[in-house]
Amino acid sequence: MFRFNISEEIIFELKNKDFKVNTFITDSFFKEVLKNLNDKKIFICYGLSNDLREKFCFRLIYKYFNDRYVRDLDVGVFKISSVSELDEIYLEDELQIFYFYDFFGSVKFTDKKFENYINRIKNSDNKILLINTRSFLKEEIILSKFFEYKQDLECHKDAIIEFLGVDLNTDIDDCCDLDFEYQNFNYIDKLVLFYVFMNFSYDINKWIDTMEKYLLYRDIFNDHNEFKEIVINSFRKLEDCFICVYDNRRFNIKNLIVYNFILDRLKDDVNIIKDLFNNIHSYDDLYSVCSILSQNNIKLCYTLYEYENNFKDNLHNIVLYNDCVDAFLLLKTVFISFYVLDLYDIDIIENLNVRITYSKLNIDSAIEYFFSISNYKKFMISGEIFRNKLLNLVYEHEIESSSEFYNYSFKYYLFVSEFYKLYGNIDNDGLLNLRNQFDILISIILNNINSYFTVEYFNISSEIRDSLIDLKELIDKYNVRFIFDRNVYEFFNFIEDKLLDLINNVDSFMPRNVEEYHNLKYFGSELERNEDFIENVFTTINLKSIIERINEKICLFEA
Repeated sequence: MFRFNISEEIIFELKNKDFKVNTFITDSFFKEVLKNLNDKKIFICYGLSNDLREKFCFRLIYKYFNDRYVRDLDVGVFKISSVSELDEIYLEDELQIFYFYDFFGSVKFTDKKFENYINRIKNSDNKILLINTRSFLKEEIILSKFFEYKQDLECHKDAIIEFLGVDLNTDIDDCCDLDFEYQNFNYIDKLVLFYVFMNFSYDINKWIDTMEKYLLYRDIFNDHNEFKEIVINSFRKLEDCFICVYDNRRFNIKNLIVYNFILDRLKDDVNIIKDLFNNIHSYDDLYSVCSILSQNNIKLCYTLYEYENNFKDNLHNIVLYNDCVDAFLLLKTVFISFYVLDLYDIDIIENLNVRITYSKLNIDSAIEYFFSISNYKKFMISGEIFRNKLLNLVYEHEIESSSEFYNYSFKYYLFVSEFYKLYGNIDNDGLLNLRNQFDILISIILNNINSYFTVEYFNISSEIRDSLIDLKELIDKYNVRFIFDRNVYEFFNFIEDKLLDLINNVDSFMPRNVEEYHNLKYFGSELERNEDFIENVFTTINLKSIIERINEKICLFEA
């Protein structure tokens, strides 16, 4: 059962640790705080790091307790984390010290119940209350009736650090220290650490409730207060070296060193990761966890029994009832989750197929679908309804014969090409003609490159520019190599090489007459006009230095 009263622990520490020096206080700020605590009965503090703030509060408690413990053996010190806990422990006739540790800043200073307890304590002669809370509540405290009790410890940082004798340069920064700390973690500490690492939704109370139900089911805990206190203590323990908890109640991994360290530990603690995985209830959490695990080739290797009795219902609900995610992205995420689970669920696939069949379609989402199922051909949709929906996308784009580009992009041709792969060649003149149009598009681009990639007449039309941007995006996003069996990756590299050759030739070019001077000047201005496009699409090309050298040659000729 959770123990509110920590008097015995304080007595033990006073007897066995070096807290006796606190009996003789010389620090003026500390004296002033103690005097105010005696007079006003209430002390609300925020600012500094969590660790420093906690140490300072406990020095106050030890000093206050020590002075009264000599005269009264029944002093009680109660550590609480919510206003409701006062209901269980508040006794009018007892000398009580309340330490409200508001780790996540959940206290509301406008709450009537809280205000009632504040008034009772400040008017008593046998109670004091210390409230340790987060800085983001500063404005709420100032606007409340309790402004006179608040203290921003950040304003006295140097004095507090000197008084506590804290060395701020002892931060953990290497894996040896991290490993030493990690070896002392218990199950819940690791659970919380991996929870933060996996980037679950940030509602701590919701997560505590969810995890508690699972752990109660496994008979690990049987008391809510006990479990919540243990989880909160784990967050506090982790904050010093593994995680940062911010004033807006968000938290994340402290730095890249810690991130990589935890990554190495994931494979060693698969059972803890499974406990987290089993409590995924939203698409965002599923995507977040699966992405991290799959990217690092970590498989949880569920047995069929484990899957059916733990995670299947949650996954089923995500697939059927999540209205906020694109069905094709959901399909991709589910396949990734199957990779992590190391098993496949045909029932889930069939439910996804139905959802996709009746979802809204466009070329972008269809391409997402094609590449999502590229390694799962046996699971792909073969129904007539879905096939006709895809076919309608082909016909939505009417050919404009007056345009040499037929008003099409590489994205469109990729879609049609993947459609062919999925359903085989279709006996349709309109569809078959698209392959020829694609070849014409390639020829047009090559003709432009061969004709206009010269010093005398350098030109990149808007149609060519848009087409190459479109192709570059497809190559990068989907790792596209072939469209209609033509190697577009080599085609793109050919264009890049042609541009590099031209730039290299111009780099050694020195105008000998007025005509060559005007050619070079025109070429330089065209390079500047297309600089952003060229550098963004052809990432190996840097034009800044070549443009500077061209301008130098122009100035030299003019001189």
